[in-house]
Amino acid sequence: MNQSQIEKIKESLGPLRVFENEPMAKHTYFKIGGPAKLYFEAKAAEDLKNAIKLAISAKIPFTVLGSGANVLVSDLGFDGLVIRNQVTGVKLVGLKGTYTRQGQGIKNALVLASSGTLMNQLARFTLDQGLKGLEFLLSVPGTVGAGVKINAHFEVEKDEFLGNARL
Repeated sequence: MNQSQIEKIKESLGPLRVFENEPMAKHTYFKIGGPAKLYFEAKAAEDLKNAIKLAISAKIPFTVLGSGANVLVSDLGFDGLVIRNQVTGVKLVGLKGTYTRQGQGIKNALVLASSGTLMNQLARFTLDQGLKGLEFLLSVPGTVGAGVKINAHFEVEKDEFLGNARL
């Protein structure tokens, strides 16, 4: 990665939001890993989308990091852009059946969770809503997006991402 690529990333994402040579040990569950050439925290979905599009268009290697669980980073670091996904949020968007505060009578529920939401936060939300079925996530480290990526065995091509591909 050359200096002009670095400057383009910093200018586009915000010079105070992009860090150079950020130790990845500060951002992984196992507290290991060398520096990322560039590091950016996406706080909103638009931030995440823009950072990925920018890296692709600038032909800069990138990776998206959730909470850093199940990630091992070399002591040599990563010579590219690490995009930390901190896009969080959970909401109940649909129910089928009769809803009571205790969740009795609910046949199906549709819960929308952002990809940067911690698994245990998703589980807590559903329990607070009186919903059952995600209790096992209380002890699972990581984020919703990483859980889908790791467990679904589904890859989205870069061209599909730039269009309207969704998981």
